This record gives sequence, C-alpha cells and structure tokens, in this order.
Amino acid sequence: MTTEISTSADADLAALLEEVREFLAEREGESALMALDDEPDLTTGPEAELLRAEAQIQMAEDFDEALITLERAARAKADPASVATLYKRVRMADVNLKKQASLLSWITERLDDADLAVSLAKLQMRREQPTLAERAANRALDIDPGMPEAHRALYVAILRSETPERAVDAIREALVVARRNPRYPAIMSTLAGMEPSEADALKTEMIDHWPESLGRHLRVGDLDIRNDADFKPEANGVYRLALQGQRDDALAKAEDMIERKQGRGLSAQDEVMAEVLTLLPGPQDRKRPLVEDTNAEVIASEPSQTGVTLLCFTDLTHRLNYDFEVIDAFAARSGAATLFLRDHSFRLFIGGIGSLASDRAGTIAAIKDKLADLKTERLLVMGLSSGGFSAISYARELGAEKVLGLSVATSIGRFLRGDDRRARMLIARLNRSFAPEELDLNAVLPTIDSQCPVDLYYGINNATDRGHSEDIGGLPGVTLHPMEGHARHQVLPDLIRRGTFQAFLDS
Repeated sequence: MTTEISTSADADLAALLEEVREFLAEREGESALMALDDEPDLTTGPEAELLRAEAQIQMAEDFDEALITLERAARAKADPASVATLYKRVRMADVNLKKQASLLSWITERLDDADLAVSLAKLQMRREQPTLAERAANRALDIDPGMPEAHRALYVAILRSETPERAVDAIREALVVARRNPRYPAIMSTLAGMEPSEADALKTEMIDHWPESLGRHLRVGDLDIRNDADFKPEANGVYRLALQGQRDDALAKAEDMIERKQGRGLSAQDEVMAEVLTLLPGPQDRKRPLVEDTNAEVIASEPSQTGVTLLCFTDLTHRLNYDFEVIDAFAARSGAATLFLRDHSFRLFIGGIGSLASDRAGTIAAIKDKLADLKTERLLVMGLSSGGFSAISYARELGAEKVLGLSVATSIGRFLRGDDRRARMLIARLNRSFAPEELDLNAVLPTIDSQCPVDLYYGINNATDRGHSEDIGGLPGVTLHPMEGHARHQVLPDLIRRGTFQAFLDS
C-alpha cells in the first residue's frame, strides 16, 4: 500500500513539474509560481525549488526571494551547476549581500568555476570580509592559476587584511604564473610602502613580464613613473597643442576625445578641459620659456622677472594633476619663476629630498639656495594631496608669503583613504622612519614661528579630504575653503576654471 502511495505521489509531482515547465517555457512565471504554491507538500525537493526560483526570476519582482529559494534548493542537494545557472541571472540585482555570499560560497565549493569564485571574492570585499575574500580568490587560483582577475582579487583582499605587506608576495607569484597583467589598483601605494631598492627590483620585474601595459613609460594601475620626458599621453597631447599656440586644434581634439569617453566616466580634468584650454597661456602670452620636465626630483624654470616664485610639492604620482608645463605656463604669463619638487623615496618630503640633501634641514638650505638663484623676493607655495603635508611646513620654514593647499593630507594616520588599507604599507613605513610628532601637522606647525596664511581647498563631499583639512582648521593662519558640490579628490582643474589658481599667482 505504501509503495502505491509513493508511486502515486511521484506521478503527481512529475505531472506538476511538467506543467510548471510549460508555464515557464511560455514566460508565465506567475502561473508557474501559483501552481507550485498550490501543492506545498509536493514542492519541497531540489527540482521544484529550482523551478520556483526560475519563476521568481521571470517575474522580476523580488530577487531576494529567488535567492532564498536557491538556498533552499542547495540545502535540498540540488545540482550545483543548475543553481549556478540561476544565480548568474540574479547576481547583478540588488540582493542581500550576506545571503548572496552564503549561496555563492556553496556553489564555488562544489563547482570549478573560477569566474564565480572571483565574484565571491569581490562580494566578500563589499561585505568588508577580507579574510573570506582572500579565501575565495585563492579558490579561483586553485581552479585557474593563471587567471589575472583572480590575482587582482587576491591582491586587493590582502591589502585590506591585517597583514597588507603580503601583497608583494602575491605580485611576485603573479609574475610567475599570471597569463597577463592583473592591472593592480593602488600599486603605487604598495610600492611606496617598500624599501626603495626592493621597489625598484619589483618594478623591473613588472616591466619585463607585462610590457604590453607600459608603452614608453611605466603605467600599472595608478603607478605613473615617466621614463621619457617627451612622451605625452592623449590628454596631455591636447594641452601640448594649446601650449604651442594651436588652441583651436587642441579644443577640437579635446571635444572629440571627451565625446568618445562619454558613458565611461569623465575625470575632473575632462569636465573642465575646454575651459582650461581656453585659459591656458600660449607662447604669445608667456614672458619666458617653459620648464622642461626630465622627471628629476627638482625642476626649475628660468629666474623670476617679477621676484615671484611658485614652489610646488607634488603628490605620490609625482604630478600636480597636470604636467608641470601646464602649471608653469600660468606662472610664465607674468614672468614668475617656478620650482617643482618630487620625492622619489615616497616619504612625503618629510625626511627631505635625496637629490638635494641627506636630511630635511639640508634640503631646506638647498631650497633656499635655489630660490636665491631664481631671484625670489616673494615665495608662493602650492601642495597637492600627499605633497600638501610638507608643503605647509616647508612654506612656513622658508618664509613663504602664502600657501595654496589642494586636498592635502595633514596627518599620516588619516592619510589617503582614512580606514582604507591600501595605504597601510606606506603608513607603516613612515611610522618606522619618523617620530609620531613628525607625522601630524597639529604637532609640527606650532613648532614653527611663521604663521603665513594657508588656504585649504577640498571637496565638501569628500569625507577624507574634508577630515584632513578640518583637522588643522583651528590652527593660526589656516583658512578652510570647502568646495560645494565636490566629492572628487582633484580640485585644481576647477580652481583653474574659476580663476582661483591664477588669482593666487597674481595677488
């Protein structure tokens, strides 16, 4: 008797599931779901749950419910490949991250799908679970050791871990087995956190293994070290045309470039490119030749014709949003001199500049000599991002007239991205090299007699940059200039568009 009941139930279930499949084939998800809900006693097994999930996905009303259904199917020991197929249809939807991670973990444990394992790693990073993200990335690499995306995911997970220095080993492993360049994000911050000789060796290996990403200069992720001073990427080629006096050609090229970038996101520089090109002084508007950037730590113009010198401290990419020639053109309009500083040791100028002196005091003395050579009577100082940290203190020690700070870093503990761990290797290196009181402007500035005015500009909607500036906003001589509507780190392009930068130079 029991066998007959069981056989009858199996037949009823088979008929029901066939009916549901027909509904789904006709894209009638609601009818399929109603049929399943009408027979709850028959529809608790893996096949029924998979059909229920497909019906919910077809209806596209509640993807979270579909995710829950797929979890039930997994618990009922559904075929992992079938669960994965349906999961891929909901993974881009706005669904519960924890439940999604749980289901995807179940799938990747049972299915050799490296793409899904990388997806899980990214998902765990969104959940701020770097240990679980690292486990998922390693699972992807177990399946496909050469997968670049898996190497990138592993690197990111390690950077967010409590031991970010392991990222270097991850890069070295990728150099051996990755099929192509993983295009690591924040690679410059990672290299900056290494000892210079080790970083140089790693850069050389990267150049040897991934030449397709280098061109005529090194550019990997956000690392930008120019090897050829004459090389200009496309955007800078636009500015070069304007600097040569071909403004109309520059504007036409800029319009075409920006049109092609629409939909892929425009940078702060892109958004105001046409206006900046219009304002950029051409040859007929300049009273002296432009500087030639050779990628040296110290780049100086001809002596000042007005007694004014602009001293610039670059960010970690050794730039000022724009190439030096663009910044220099605005100074050359009046005949003011410029002195551009880089710190190739990635120590934020705190210990001085190696090519000038072995320490900060010697660097200050060397800069004074160079300022004298430039016939400086009035010193203006500008610092960008990480370079702003030392720009403010150097300016006051050098007797500057005023300082322009752009999205500056004011304390190493908050440096770059606050709690974001991508900069933790660099922070650790700075902490090893300098005393705590040297790494916070709240401690540094009160020890300097000068209180020359410091104007700090930052995007009011950029929490990190706002926090940095507000940290020293109460110190004498410091004035905050929050820029309404701004969330980006780059503010110089808009200050040029507004004329604020030019007014700083000319006042």
